[in-house]
Amino acid sequence: MKKLFVILVAMSLLAIMACSSGGSGDSGDGGGTTQGGVYLKTAAGTPTGVPASATIGPAGGSLDSADGRITLTVPANAVAKDTTFTITPISNPADNALATYRLEPDGATFSKPVTLLFKVPEAGVSFSGIEVLAIACHQADGSWLFLSDTMDSTNKTISIETNHFTAYSLLAGFQLKPHYAFVDVDKTVSLQVTACTDPENFNNITGVSLQNTKAGFVFRGNNDVHAYECRQVFYKGASSAEWQVNSIANGNSTFGTLSPSDFSATFTAPHKKPNPETVQVSTRFTDSWLSKRYSEKVLLVSQIEIGESVSYSGTFTVTVNNSGGPSSWTAKGSDVTWTPDPDHQGEYIVKGYVTPDATTYTVNDATCTLTETKKPFEFDSGNIMTVAADKHTIYWAIIQPDKYPMNWAARCCNTKGECNTGQFLRFEWSSACGSNWAILDETVFPNTLQGSWKSGCLGIPNEPSATVSWTFNKQ
Repeated sequence: MKKLFVILVAMSLLAIMACSSGGSGDSGDGGGTTQGGVYLKTAAGTPTGVPASATIGPAGGSLDSADGRITLTVPANAVAKDTTFTITPISNPADNALATYRLEPDGATFSKPVTLLFKVPEAGVSFSGIEVLAIACHQADGSWLFLSDTMDSTNKTISIETNHFTAYSLLAGFQLKPHYAFVDVDKTVSLQVTACTDPENFNNITGVSLQNTKAGFVFRGNNDVHAYECRQVFYKGASSAEWQVNSIANGNSTFGTLSPSDFSATFTAPHKKPNPETVQVSTRFTDSWLSKRYSEKVLLVSQIEIGESVSYSGTFTVTVNNSGGPSSWTAKGSDVTWTPDPDHQGEYIVKGYVTPDATTYTVNDATCTLTETKKPFEFDSGNIMTVAADKHTIYWAIIQPDKYPMNWAARCCNTKGECNTGQFLRFEWSSACGSNWAILDETVFPNTLQGSWKSGCLGIPNEPSATVSWTFNKQ
């Protein structure tokens, strides 16, 4: 009997899994690679806030974003006629981003450069020092390019001049990871200094002898360079010292203690929750390139919340839009539980079931009926993180096909009565894409993990697009 249908690999979400846990690592998203690492490469961000607009003509003018974080200044004669300018907050491309905006009209060019100024009041307070921050723009190929910019450390601003519009983000070239972590009393969490550019200089990663010792991050007055997925720092000429908890060297019994070792440290929470419950862990970092430009080491900061882990339970829904086969496929996740992982502080073991909403589908001239429905899943590395003190993001996934295969078989029969049975659907997904993590509804967190995530970051022709929405309540 001839084959009646093609297995719907296009329906699979496997392509989305060219994403790494937490958005860093070797598994790139199809972006450019070098000997040492992977370019940071993402899809266009989605709106996360209220846009701000203004009409500016040949006389020039300015526009502030709705949140007051950035200011666009248009000089006289930059445009020949009245033009509507718009600034829209969008999702961050990585966890080393403070804020990201799309400027419109998209693709517009100007007779004179316009100025984009980021205000960074949290630099050195809830995020790393302003010296390790720089503005990056989104390229047509999805990569991000650090730009030569101007820093005002006194007023805590960073600005650029540009003659075209795209998405712009304020990224850290170095950071202390995790930037945010939750830890139980008496428990520990590991911290690591990372760099997000120029991995060819990390000889412990590449195994290649260094040709130079530049850090390759701060580009003020230098050529623009690509941003990379963040990697562990360990290379010639770099040093990290002065580890502190709430400005106390190595901490104390009230706020927690540190056991540092070069570019990493172990934080041990106190016996009871401090007041306030969030403490600041910091270290000062430099290398041979930075030391020529700054008289002091730059401050890298991590926020550690100390408390008691809680469990969550709830449901999620999945909608897959597919260019081939069934136009859409929907499913529900039920009996889902999030249980604190005893071996990984701040992480969860996520278990549950996935059940398709329908059992019969039409593909071309065949009618396909699923031979099985409800399937279990388990994932033991779901990290709840924050990219900034006031923006919660989430990463979780179903990526263990060997343990709990998310493969649905179906019996398909065409109009001639010829039938065949085989694999029909494969479900495998992640809420992270490149370095994009899904955004939580911060108005209900941490009592409720509520949010959604939409795939489609790779831009592959015929790639299925999936939307997952969830609500998990604290138990």
